[in-house]
Amino acid sequence: MCCHLFLANCVNDVLLSNTQPLAPNPELPASSTQPRTPRTENPAPSTEHTAHLSTGIKEVDRFLKGGVPRGKITEIVGSDSSGKTSLGLSVLGQSTGRGEITAYIDAFDSLDPKYAEKVGIDLRNFLWIRCAGNTNHHMDALSKALRASDILCQAGGFGVIAIDIASHLRDSKIPLNTWFRLQRAIKGTPTVFMVIASQKTTGSASALILSLERNRSFWTPEKRSQFVQKPYFQGIESETYLLRGKSHGSVTVHCRF
Repeated sequence: MCCHLFLANCVNDVLLSNTQPLAPNPELPASSTQPRTPRTENPAPSTEHTAHLSTGIKEVDRFLKGGVPRGKITEIVGSDSSGKTSLGLSVLGQSTGRGEITAYIDAFDSLDPKYAEKVGIDLRNFLWIRCAGNTNHHMDALSKALRASDILCQAGGFGVIAIDIASHLRDSKIPLNTWFRLQRAIKGTPTVFMVIASQKTTGSASALILSLERNRSFWTPEKRSQFVQKPYFQGIESETYLLRGKSHGSVTVHCRF
């Protein structure tokens, strides 16, 4: 059943009663899916799940030998404007394109749903949980986001659960046992649990850690005319490094807007 776009605070009841559980994750060779094509009807959930989920970027999928692993934690880190959120949203788009229900736990109210839809996320299969709406305290919002993560992982039925804590204070530590508890909850399931952060925080609880560093920005050429006087921003080029996983090296990623 389709789970519509929700603009909700992080509370214990996150409207999970209508989500349908996914089939168990078979141990199949890694493979990637093709980028999502526009759909006119809500797709039926896929009953076939590979060991990996495509990122939606062929170069990254080849680099990771199939994509991000299911049933495990993936962490994507980087500074502001490094492309980490865009990469995370691309993964979510691949999951919704397969008809899977996904969740985005927005700790600090940073998601632009219009941009999410633009990069390929089917909002009909997308649960957006906002945690900063009723609080001005940074740690309260973070606590709600972690509690929501726990509820969703225990409930099951999601293709991807992403928690965005990119604005998390650098001097505030999240206990490592928090991530291990979440890892145990999704082990053996088709769920990808994805952490988007500004710095490494999951440690050895994650199976994959990617770090993005911006190389350069793209701008339109400056045009001297009565209509366009100044260039405008088009996108960025980032280098993706593998900090934890089975591959080695890095790959260049282009993100255009």
